[in-house]
Amino acid sequence: MFRSLCFTIIGPPDRPILTLSPNLKEGEATRFECSASDAYPGGRLIWYNNDVEIRSAGVNDTNPNGRYNITDSFDFTPRRNDNKHTITCEVRHETLDGPNYPRDSIEIDVKCEYTVSIREPTDEKCNWYIMGAYKPRKM
Repeated sequence: MFRSLCFTIIGPPDRPILTLSPNLKEGEATRFECSASDAYPGGRLIWYNNDVEIRSAGVNDTNPNGRYNITDSFDFTPRRNDNKHTITCEVRHETLDGPNYPRDSIEIDVKCEYTVSIREPTDEKCNWYIMGAYKPRKM
């Protein structure tokens, strides 16, 4: 007599891949994309801006081998103080234990426009200041 057995094989996803332009312009939206492939079952992606969670999502699409690709994207509008922040995409899945979940990170460079005012000095010494930064800096 034959008996049939049914197995469900659970598999962790591959490392996530984060895609974005590292050179961003202040106030101009850009799309961040992340994907982790070959998971079973599906999972979710967690987004961080300097280790502060900003989003948790993930679309799970079946690929030809019956496993799942976990993907997410969103528009991010950088501010001046986001410059040199690290954007991270982390994958969560039932086969993975924290706190060292697989992740991918990129440091962003936010380009800002500054207004420079040049004033004629009132004494014989010439002092130049950069205005528009957080604090005026003497040059």
